[in-house]
Amino acid sequence: IKFRLDDDLAYIRTDEIDYYKNISFDYSYNGDVTTFSKDTRIALLFSNDGENYTLLKEEVLVDNSNHTFNYDFTSNNYGYIKILVDTDYSNGSRFVNISNLKLGKKIGSNDIKEEVIKLIPKKIQKDNLNSLPFTTPYGGIVKYTLLNEITDDSIEANYKVTIVGFGDDITFEVSIKFASGSVVDPVEVRFIDLSKYGGYNDCGESTYIKFGDYDVLIDAGDDYQTTVKAVEEVINTYSNDKVIDLLIATHPDSDHIGGMDEIINDFKILSAIRFSNGATTVVYNKFNDALNDENCSICTGLDSYNNANGCTRRIDISSDGEVYIEILNTTFYEAKENNARSVVCVLNAYGTRILFTGDADNNGQELEKAYQATVGDIDILKVVHHGTKNGTTLDFLKAVDPEVAIICNGNYLGNKHGHPTYEAIQNLYTYDSNMLVYAITGGDAEDCELTTSYKCNVTDYNHDRNGMITITIDNNGYNITSELNGDNLIQIKDTDYYKTRSSLEK
Repeated sequence: IKFRLDDDLAYIRTDEIDYYKNISFDYSYNGDVTTFSKDTRIALLFSNDGENYTLLKEEVLVDNSNHTFNYDFTSNNYGYIKILVDTDYSNGSRFVNISNLKLGKKIGSNDIKEEVIKLIPKKIQKDNLNSLPFTTPYGGIVKYTLLNEITDDSIEANYKVTIVGFGDDITFEVSIKFASGSVVDPVEVRFIDLSKYGGYNDCGESTYIKFGDYDVLIDAGDDYQTTVKAVEEVINTYSNDKVIDLLIATHPDSDHIGGMDEIINDFKILSAIRFSNGATTVVYNKFNDALNDENCSICTGLDSYNNANGCTRRIDISSDGEVYIEILNTTFYEAKENNARSVVCVLNAYGTRILFTGDADNNGQELEKAYQATVGDIDILKVVHHGTKNGTTLDFLKAVDPEVAIICNGNYLGNKHGHPTYEAIQNLYTYDSNMLVYAITGGDAEDCELTTSYKCNVTDYNHDRNGMITITIDNNGYNITSELNGDNLIQIKDTDYYKTRSSLEK
């Protein structure tokens, strides 16, 4: 940050933040300090209301070498911080440079609440309340007050949660479903990291679902060897029999079907659900020829929804009906535009529901509005079209009410399409500020352009990266892990990419 010394006052100001812990930054002057007509100072100020500031600390520039400014807060300060450069020296070519700004935050009530929410299981055994957390990662005690009567027919318990030990009590309500007592085979859903082996092309998305010997593959990324390698590695590692029982090709764009011809040629495919109509691209022709040569059952999304031509809307994966895929009707399956044709489906696994949306965004249409009311309540959302600004509207989120959102955007945060967009991310957090939003990819967001493509240039693709995200589901609920970070996934709101985009939008 450069502060030009042609004003008496130059400053940067933070937004309102809970409970500052410390602040540090480096500063230097690029000219000859002997030319100052009086002292130039670097000052740190604080305000509770964003208008009336008090001085916390100041330092005077004595030379033009690099210096570090540090300040530790002694109390829980809630408000705004201002860094100020003050001088009466005026020269448009002289600057005070500020860099490496770091702002530490003390733990606030919202932080404690969010951590406890993460620890509370989605399902519990009716007679096993000991599975609930009774303390927080920061100490304190968690108490539960039952709000509803529990009977033999009850399917969930509603609790008032009270956290004590941090000054004022922290309270909220939570509903926890009851799990059946039987042991079940888990369902594993893997959102594949398609750029794991480099290339960093626009490699699209692919999801692998496993239940025992039953394997489902939804899309297969783009037509790159590095992408195909990532998909085939997952199948070879986790599939018991190396047979794809159900292949779903959502729509004809190359970043979804580009790798499918090689997958079809390398693995046995038993059945497939594909988009309606065709395309004129080389990638489509390779996919279409490989699928037709496979001698498997082939249905369109529209036929599947209509239970027509031997196709079924519901595809049972488990024999007891606890695990199945349901094809939804977007009413756009025969549209001309590729994305609008996307096959949309829901995985139902022991009561947990994951919505797979392909690239079915609005794009000048009202596609989401056409089918959102038929989806029902879901737990996990595969974010529409890699996080385009044309999808994931607030009305859509209100209709489906997800707890978790997974962003599959190919190669890196802020790629050549600007995915995931600030607008889509903001819609997710506007609808539910506590929603867990994860991306597979990473990137340090060295530079973002808001006037053209919304692209972010990166120098480290592994910065803030989760890698492949795995969701394991049983009758006790679901658990989320990532290839690179285990249980400690990086939320999109904590990435430098999102912070950079947020500051630029403001």
